Amino acid sequence: MMKSIRLALFLAVMAFALTSCGFFSPVMPMNTKTYYYFLHISFKDKAGNELVAPLAADQFMSVPSSVWFGEIDTLKYSLSIVMSNPGSSEDTKSYYLPPLRVSSQASAGWNTGRPSVTLTKFDDQLVMVQSLSDGSFPDEGKWYMDFHYSVATNTSNQQEYLIYKFSCPTVFGDKSVHDIKAFWGKGDEKSYLEIYPACTKVVLDGKEYTAYKGVTYLDNNGSAYTSYFVEIVLDR
Repeated sequence: MMKSIRLALFLAVMAFALTSCGFFSPVMPMNTKTYYYFLHISFKDKAGNELVAPLAADQFMSVPSSVWFGEIDTLKYSLSIVMSNPGSSEDTKSYYLPPLRVSSQASAGWNTGRPSVTLTKFDDQLVMVQSLSDGSFPDEGKWYMDFHYSVATNTSNQQEYLIYKFSCPTVFGDKSVHDIKAFWGKGDEKSYLEIYPACTKVVLDGKEYTAYKGVTYLDNNGSAYTSYFVEIVLDR
């Protein structure tokens, strides 16, 4: 019963966050379009071991009294994002999405100026795996790092690519900054002002990876949460 209530609350908050993003951001001109670049990446070594599993085991909590919301300990990674079309301070506003889990601090990630990375588990059909009653997760499924970024602009210019300058010793085995370059093409328009570009490919260390579309939450009007999934195998 508690699990069902938690799931229902999670979906309600997620749907609200994704369809009412302006609630958490400053008032913008009526012609401002928001582009949502939703990307999930799994990292494995050559033997098929999930490299982000140790981060999942940490169960880092932003709210001490809460169950794990999926955030990664900020001391264990660094991330900055470079846009192909940064625009100007007058016509472009960039902001980071909050963790897609129920939290009393759900809006704390908005407009912070610092990207954050969360973890989410998905099954083979790219459907989100829910936690157990004790906050842990079943063995089935695969861990993905969530690189969610959105840009609100009145220039109507979509990003051709985003470069995620990412450092994480747990994943890469070193302290270097690695450039993950994701290319974006025409995707879905939830409305005239809400656009979800499609990730066409991801490039890391000169190797290209195919991105797959996944719809993990539906409402009566169609997909309310669409993201793109990439599996990266590192030479480790």
